[in-house]
Amino acid sequence: MLAGSKIYADGCQWVNDPTDVITPIYRECLGSGKYGGSTTLTYVVEVKTGAAALASTGVSINALLYDFSGSSYHYNADQSAAVTFNFTNNPPPAEVDLAMAKSAVLSSPGNGDFTLTVTNTGSISATNVVVTDNVPDGYNIKTSQPAAPAGTTLVWDKTDPNESLVWTISSLPAGSSISYTFSVQTVNNQTNYVNQACVAATQTDPNTTNNCATAAVPVAQSDLALVKTASFTSPLKIGDSITFNVGVLNLGPNVGTGVVVSDTLPAGYSFTSASCASGWTLSNVGATHSCTATSNVAVSAVPATILSIVAQVLAPADPTVTTGYQNTASVTSTSNDPVAFNNQASAVASPTFLTIAKVADAVSYTSASPNGTYTLTVTKSGSSANLGVISVQDVLPLGVSATSITGVGWTCSLATLICTRADDLTSGIPPSAVYPDIVIGVTFSGPSNADVVNYANVISESGGIVTSYDETTRSVSWTNSAVYYTADATASPGGGGSAACSPSSVPSGSNSVCTATPNTGYYFIGWTGACAAVSTNLTCNLNNVTANQSSVATFALLTYTVVATAGTGGSANCVPSPVSSGSNSVCTATPSTGYYFTGWTGACAAASTNLTCNLNNVTANQSSVATFALLTYTVVATAGAGGSASCAPSPVSAGGTATCTATADAGSTFTGWTGACAGQSGLVCNLTGIAANMASTASFTATVTAGSLQAIPALSGWLMIMMVFLMVLAACAAIRRKQE
Repeated sequence: MLAGSKIYADGCQWVNDPTDVITPIYRECLGSGKYGGSTTLTYVVEVKTGAAALASTGVSINALLYDFSGSSYHYNADQSAAVTFNFTNNPPPAEVDLAMAKSAVLSSPGNGDFTLTVTNTGSISATNVVVTDNVPDGYNIKTSQPAAPAGTTLVWDKTDPNESLVWTISSLPAGSSISYTFSVQTVNNQTNYVNQACVAATQTDPNTTNNCATAAVPVAQSDLALVKTASFTSPLKIGDSITFNVGVLNLGPNVGTGVVVSDTLPAGYSFTSASCASGWTLSNVGATHSCTATSNVAVSAVPATILSIVAQVLAPADPTVTTGYQNTASVTSTSNDPVAFNNQASAVASPTFLTIAKVADAVSYTSASPNGTYTLTVTKSGSSANLGVISVQDVLPLGVSATSITGVGWTCSLATLICTRADDLTSGIPPSAVYPDIVIGVTFSGPSNADVVNYANVISESGGIVTSYDETTRSVSWTNSAVYYTADATASPGGGGSAACSPSSVPSGSNSVCTATPNTGYYFIGWTGACAAVSTNLTCNLNNVTANQSSVATFALLTYTVVATAGTGGSANCVPSPVSSGSNSVCTATPSTGYYFTGWTGACAAASTNLTCNLNNVTANQSSVATFALLTYTVVATAGAGGSASCAPSPVSAGGTATCTATADAGSTFTGWTGACAGQSGLVCNLTGIAANMASTASFTATVTAGSLQAIPALSGWLMIMMVFLMVLAACAAIRRKQE
């Protein structure tokens, strides 16, 4: 047979698919008892290669005939035949076969590249080849993209909700390929988005199965892991400081994006402070403290401390549950983390602390059997740290009195019901050890009570610092067959004081004492009710009580006087006066005309020279004195050339008088006053009723005489003659007056 050819014989159910040599498969054809029958064999021949050679030489196929006899097949050589086939070489049809291929790579977290490849596997060129890629919502096409290959065009449609790309190739020869790569941003780094591209051309493509291809940008993966440590001074005790350090490492393969490291402090700690490494931002929301990376976290197998939290160890809310000391941190990111189990890390601190438990020897007591015991047990949990001095105190309720208190190794006081010890436990099975019990003997009395609650606590101190604390209660019932009455007292108003009776539960025929106590700023007015007979006594004795007794103590606010007096020169008063205890008053000083205020003495001394004095929260009588002084004014006089001037006295009290005097120098004559003395023509000016500073000026002029002509410079002739003539006339006039 020709290599690459196939011959199928399906007549009589014979089936063969040989490569070079036909190996027959026998099938029963005519069947038993079919003598004289016939059958037809149909051959289907496919020749893949060498058709041109077969057209001339042909190929023969032999048919062999076998029959079945007995239990085997027998060959009948005389019934064999041969068939010869001749072939005509028909060339393949002229057609295109476009194949679309698409690949995607992650270039960086949140960024990817798609590569589109179109191949023409047909026998002729494909024209107007169009590749369409509708990018899904999971991607955003980047603004900057490579140019289209030569001979092709690109059209981006970003108005489409899915953002589409149309790539047109004018011609793609048979057997050739062309590629284009574009970049996208992923909307969600933790999701694969499948993107499909399809190709078509002007020519009909008989094989459309390979016209479309899909790809998705691989998701960026960063395997983030946490490590956490706790740092403290061992042994750890209640009240100690502890530091939690949280480190993160990125095992890759990509950088971590949007990384946040968070730690929520459990109830066993009180937050002190938190800090983040450089390049991380701190956030504190309630008990959760977080550090957010300001940039991508690089791949690293070495943990770096990112978050540090300083806290104080608290006593457990429930000493039997210590899960409150396990502190767990977590890390999250916007990148895909393929491994989740290492996203959390915990650190557990085991502080040493004390717990106390209490039991009673019975659950109920009666007046027939009023005695009992309470047993207190202190347990130390955690390490073997010495907690310092340990104190246990029992607080008995009303109606229960202690008769004894003992405990091996404890120093106990019956008066205070406090037991102490300072030794440390070294025995016992870690991590807990139990101190010897403390046993308290008690006696019940008073009226019946279905719920008698006994309280106890344990506290340890070292160097003045509380290292542990716990408390417990025990409830029992008490039944008393005796008759009791209540004695109570209340205060009115409630803020004015207090009132109480002791005992408040009184056996029939016994006594009780009620006491009124006024609060600061109040005074006791009197009793009403059962104590009305004692009037204003603070103490009321209720004797031979045979019924319930109730009294009311009445109080009222104290009032105080607030007064202010004034010396000469003004007045002073205070408003309001009197004032209730704790209220305020304002004192005011007013100077009279011609006086000024110099200051306060007494209650208002702190107000100094302020005219107003505020007296706040008055709780006693207040008295102040306002002092005044006369105002004084200056009286001065100045002189122009040719004399002098002065005033006396100066300064002058308000309303006083002063005299100003002008004195002319030789050769000068006083001409008058200006200023305060204006209008007075004499050398002496009297100023009265002075109510302001006064200032005056005296003016003078030179006196001309005959002898003074020598000082006059030479004048022109006619002027000199005129002056001499006038002087002669003046002299004659003077002589005439003397003669008269």
